[in-house]
Amino acid sequence: MPKISNVYLDKKTNRWYFVANLGCDENGNRVRHWERGFSSQKEAKTAYDEYMNDYSKTAVKKNSTMSYQEFYKTYYLPHYKQQVRDSTYENRVVSMNKHFKYFFKRKLKDINAPMIKKWQNTLAKEYTSGYTRSIYGSFQKTLDLAVTLGLLQKNIAKQVGNVKKVKTKVDFWTLEEF
Repeated sequence: MPKISNVYLDKKTNRWYFVANLGCDENGNRVRHWERGFSSQKEAKTAYDEYMNDYSKTAVKKNSTMSYQEFYKTYYLPHYKQQVRDSTYENRVVSMNKHFKYFFKRKLKDINAPMIKKWQNTLAKEYTSGYTRSIYGSFQKTLDLAVTLGLLQKNIAKQVGNVKKVKTKVDFWTLEEF
């Protein structure tokens, strides 16, 4: 039989089971769900798909009241601090706080593509494309963590995409001009 991800055969009982990886809890520990006793691989895969579909709906409903600001300060900043050096953290957190303020009063689940695009266009008018890309990349990482933790079903920022990279032409003097 072909290998199907998250579905396994128990050699002792000759029955199929699935393992659902549900992200991490607030302490950073891995959360999993196991279900055993299926007579076929297809049956186990169907049960896995149904479980994940139901879990996604309840996870989003359960966390629907969380604001972006609460998520950002409670989950993302401590996570980011562990990922980078202290000097990088201190430099970037100031600009992230300034620019992500646009989303602070909104619920995490209410952030949508038109809202992100409007914010992105505002950044593009005020700053260079390189800086805008950097800020947008950081925002995208915050939503990646929300997806990993099961607070969102998908990262809407990836759908919108980043701004186009623009090379600025630097006008150098020739030897004669100098």
